[in-house]
Amino acid sequence: MNRLEHLGSKVAVLLALLSSSCTILTSGDLGEEGVVLVPAPRLPFSDLPVPDGFELQRDRSWAYNREDFRLTSYLYVGKARVSDVGVFFRDQMPISNWKLSSERLDFGVKVLKFHKGKEACSIEIVRKGRKTYVRIGIDRIE
Repeated sequence: MNRLEHLGSKVAVLLALLSSSCTILTSGDLGEEGVVLVPAPRLPFSDLPVPDGFELQRDRSWAYNREDFRLTSYLYVGKARVSDVGVFFRDQMPISNWKLSSERLDFGVKVLKFHKGKEACSIEIVRKGRKTYVRIGIDRIE
């Protein structure tokens, strides 16, 4: 087989793949197949839901609490798809009176921002390898 025939067969295979009904996934869509996530039963704060099955990374998390405000940075790891985790927080945060301020996708990182009273909550969701990482941060709004 000469180079032109070999190239022609590769192009034919590529065209067949593109014309079939295959789905191209972004890295944020990989993970456990589209599941409905539910809140975990035990949480550090009752007004910060976390999808069940996501584990707190204690060595990479911290919290500072005072009577009048709190600062937090919690890291959780699980297996759900980034898109499903984003839907989870969009649905669950308003139950605890958090209001969605913004939502965007920056270089594969889904960022949701919420506010409630004098607090702001930033949630970053990213897929790395076979794991999904969720960083939840709370800060005071001045």
